Amino acid sequence: MGEINGITNQNDYSDRDVDNLEGNEKLSTNAAINRIANHAGAAEIHVLHGRDETEGEIREAHGRSTQFEGAETLVKELGSMATEHIVEHIVEHGSTMAGEAVGTAALPVTLITAQIEMMQAVGEDAIVGHERAEAMPRDAMHVMILGNLNGLPKGYADAERARFPKDAVDGSFTRAMNAQLGRRDNLMMAVMQLHCDQGMTAARAMYSAGKGFDDYLKANPDVAQRYQKDPAFHHGFKAMVFAHDNGQYGEVVKALDARDARYDAHHVAWRG
Repeated sequence: MGEINGITNQNDYSDRDVDNLEGNEKLSTNAAINRIANHAGAAEIHVLHGRDETEGEIREAHGRSTQFEGAETLVKELGSMATEHIVEHIVEHGSTMAGEAVGTAALPVTLITAQIEMMQAVGEDAIVGHERAEAMPRDAMHVMILGNLNGLPKGYADAERARFPKDAVDGSFTRAMNAQLGRRDNLMMAVMQLHCDQGMTAARAMYSAGKGFDDYLKANPDVAQRYQKDPAFHHGFKAMVFAHDNGQYGEVVKALDARDARYDAHHVAWRG
């Protein structure tokens, strides 16, 4: 991902690209990214939100849930010799601390250890497996969007990219989508850049109004809805907050103003 003074600058749009934005301003980020994905070989339509759980986050959450449920089952089986304290202690510290959790109950540590090991080895159920499988192409699509947005503080972009697994960051599907840019899908990426810039503009308005994040979204339900549903808008808004909190607000706003002036020059309705 390229940068100028700590701001991403991945794509250079031609005047024709910006001209083609006129009349396509309302095309959704989901429609744009799915078109690119389709041209890259994807057969299914995937619905993205502002911030979806990654495949790794789904796997981790399932592991914690399975462990906690298994620990609760163990407590029930132990009856009066154990308390809910064991559940919290085992989940927090693992089976190696089981003896301490039991305390004076005099239960064999091997019994608790065996139960925990069996619990941790429980296979994923079909629902979680399906959720993880669905998350994988979404991960790649999120990375593709994030990796091709101009004007984000590099620190923000790097932190967001770090959420995703290596296969999503530089896997074949991501590479295939990136290969569509410069061919026939520059307009689709330009649409997502516009939505990102609109998210930045919304966050800028929040600061101009002297509002906090929660109060501003509550007072502006249309902004709140786009923040939740549109990945590009979400990144724009969050990136502006990051810039404000990390001493980059002035340079990010300056770059945004330049893009907005170009939209004006090409009669693109960028104000939302």
